[in-house]
Amino acid sequence: DSRHRTRMDPPPPRKRVCADPNPGWTAAPWAGVPHPNLGAGSGPASRATATPPPPPRFGASEDADVRDRSTADASTSERAVAAALEPVAWDAYFDEKLDVRGESDADVFRVYARRGGERVGRRSDRLHDATATETDASTRAAGENKTETVVLFAHGCAYTALSWATTIANLATRVDSSVVLAAFDARHHGATRVSPREKINDGVVDETSGDDVDVSAERLARDVASVARAVVGHFSRSQTGTKENGSMDSEERNRNRPPKLVLVGHSMGGAAVARAAATIGDDADATRDFDLRGVVVVDVVEGSAMAALRDAEFSLARRPSSFATPVDAVAWFVRSGLTTNLESARVSAPSQIVLSNDRFVWIADALQTAPYWRGWFEGLSRLFLSLKCAKLLMLADTDRLDTELTIAQMQGKFQTVLVPNATHAVHEDQPSLAADAVAGFVARYAR
Repeated sequence: DSRHRTRMDPPPPRKRVCADPNPGWTAAPWAGVPHPNLGAGSGPASRATATPPPPPRFGASEDADVRDRSTADASTSERAVAAALEPVAWDAYFDEKLDVRGESDADVFRVYARRGGERVGRRSDRLHDATATETDASTRAAGENKTETVVLFAHGCAYTALSWATTIANLATRVDSSVVLAAFDARHHGATRVSPREKINDGVVDETSGDDVDVSAERLARDVASVARAVVGHFSRSQTGTKENGSMDSEERNRNRPPKLVLVGHSMGGAAVARAAATIGDDADATRDFDLRGVVVVDVVEGSAMAALRDAEFSLARRPSSFATPVDAVAWFVRSGLTTNLESARVSAPSQIVLSNDRFVWIADALQTAPYWRGWFEGLSRLFLSLKCAKLLMLADTDRLDTELTIAQMQGKFQTVLVPNATHAVHEDQPSLAADAVAGFVARYAR
């Protein structure tokens, strides 16, 4: 009884709350990583889900450890971890995927798109072929949402459009249905097919394809412009029209104004959208197709990018050449720190690999793009500052700013947003914060 305890009595032991059931397992790939599907609920099932399998131990107890891992509890834990790493398909984040033609009819770019606001169900379970020549507005669904703004996302080297999936999902909750959010696979990446090299054929590597890779800065910029034109055309095709006498009232003129366009790019894609914006500004035809309002460049600065090129080839050479399963790829992405967000890794990582001879290999050979790296970033700071549209630079750290951009930023020539607790893949690590930045930019300059 506590009334009869003296001061010499030891305090009663406290019950440990939320004790770590597996102390010492600190190097797990999921340590400190957000787990959207783990930790919910209570009871044995949720505890098993949230607990990784025990680390291997060596020595006299090895046989016992093997027996332990064969128990029902261990099997449940392993299945839970496997489920947490299970790849997520594109349609968990987008309403439709479509193929659009580039400058050449042989270049077909894969695009994933959705509108802002709440999803009312997938618009299409199948691939929409936007490369067809059909332009009859009557083929469009009646009462389709009016497109006022298109935000087009370009990914970094070796990534794919699905690298933007979690950011776009967050951004969709911050804009309405008049805003189209679209991301596309660059040439030689993802499901995009370009001539003369066709990397993927029905999800399997085409062993007869060539090795030509052209990802020069100028080529990528032209791709952004052509994809932007195709996407804007696809989503605004049914909005044009006049009265029978050919006249338009003020409402119709407003309706027939070209949609506003915002370009967003990460790393390689950031360099591409900046150059595309400069090209679009000089292209009278492009300005009739859309109204370029702004450019968002994510974690790419000329000075720091040029300095990092020395180590880039070494880092790429250390990554695995293949994986046994997509689950292994997801685990490696998180464990290696390529992304710190498991949800992003589950949708992004599987899109970067393809089955070849019973192994999953990289779709994009990043080392083959090395001859173009310097060209992506040289002169980028000056080019970015010269753009006549609104500009936003999203960074993981102020240390990435070079001298020219630091001075310009202090002069208020562009907006800067710093995203904490992020690596180079800012939008994958912190999709909600990245979405906040883009949403604010769109609201200010493209609404």
